Formats: sequence, structure tokens, C-alpha cells
Amino acid sequence: MTMLRWMDAGMAWWRLAWTMTETSVAAQSVIGARLAMMGAGLADPSRLNQREMLLMGSEKLDAFTRGGLAAWAAMGRTYSHESMTMLDLVEQGLASQAAWWRPVHKTATANARRLAAR
Repeated sequence: MTMLRWMDAGMAWWRLAWTMTETSVAAQSVIGARLAMMGAGLADPSRLNQREMLLMGSEKLDAFTRGGLAAWAAMGRTYSHESMTMLDLVEQGLASQAAWWRPVHKTATANARRLAAR
């Protein structure tokens, strides 16, 4: 039973790594698209997409806040038991990290899809 839990934890780690990689690639795409918009705005301020510029700050605040709250909730469940094993800590640590990345990943990949469609 413990071996299966360690294998599940390993798979959770790979899912987390994939989410982080996918988020990084999406963020790079979004940054490139927004930098191009900013460059166009420098040449002609009327071409600057102000809605997109406002989204840059508000969406990050929203995603990071939701992620932080989710990770905090997962950690609250994690460290409330005195008799936790190392495997328990690994599982809950991965769960709290995955909870933080979920809204960040969702926002970054949605932005990449939306900006690529332009």
C-alpha cells in the first residue's frame, strides 16, 4: 500500500512539473504578444489596447490570490496532524503546490489561447 502511495506521489510530481512547464510556455507567449502591443502603442498611442494592459495586473492579482488561498487551505489540512509520516508530508506538499499552480495555469493558458487567436 505504501509503495502505491509513493508511486501516486511520483505521478503527482510529474503532473505538477507538466503544469509548471505548460504555464511557463504559455506565459512566454503572452509576454511576447503583450510586448508587441506595447511596442505598437509606443509608435502610435491610439493603437494601445488599454483593456489588455489593465488585464495584465488584475488577472495576476486574481490568479495569485486564488492560488495562495487554495495552497493555504491545503497546508491547513496538511499540518494539523501530529502523527504525519514523510509520505503524508510529500503528498500534502504536492497537493498544496498543485492547488497554487491551478489558477495561475488556467489564467496563463487562457491568455495564450486568446492572444494567439488575434
